[in-house]
Amino acid sequence: MSNTPYTSPQNEPTPEAQPKDNTLKIVLIVLGLILLFVLLICGGIMTAGYFFVQKVSDEFGNAMGAAFVEEYLETPEAVEALGEVTETDMNFSDMANEGVLEVRVVGTKGSGTLILSNDEQGGQTAQLVMDDGRTIDLPTPEETYEEFEPGMEEGANNLEEFDVPFNEQPVIEEPAGAN
Repeated sequence: MSNTPYTSPQNEPTPEAQPKDNTLKIVLIVLGLILLFVLLICGGIMTAGYFFVQKVSDEFGNAMGAAFVEEYLETPEAVEALGEVTETDMNFSDMANEGVLEVRVVGTKGSGTLILSNDEQGGQTAQLVMDDGRTIDLPTPEETYEEFEPGMEEGANNLEEFDVPFNEQPVIEEPAGAN
């Protein structure tokens, strides 16, 4: 034996050849893939929900805009200024902040904004502000329907024709030949 610092490779201690345990790595990869799949599914559902809500909101706004057109813009002044209404678009954001509802209206003769708000006395005001700067005050539904009020009261008080007795038991007849 010599005192040299060099030792032969045969004399070196060798680590025992153990197979590496990859199960933890495989489990982490599988869990990561499952988490990625779940996140993609959730993201897809949320995206579809967002577009569904947008579509429903647009349809609701168009329906409400059409209802406001029928209720407020049937006056001769509004028809003269707008013509036949072809398009409506509602703005709900101002309604929450200021209590003002704005409906953008486009007609065959012109376009403008229908503005519905409450006045100081708690009544409703309706104005049509045209794009050329004209402002048309519109009657509110209370003013419009006052002439129909007496007829509605008569109809509401005249329910005798609909009087049906409740205390009688219905008679159920069995079909002939049924035992």
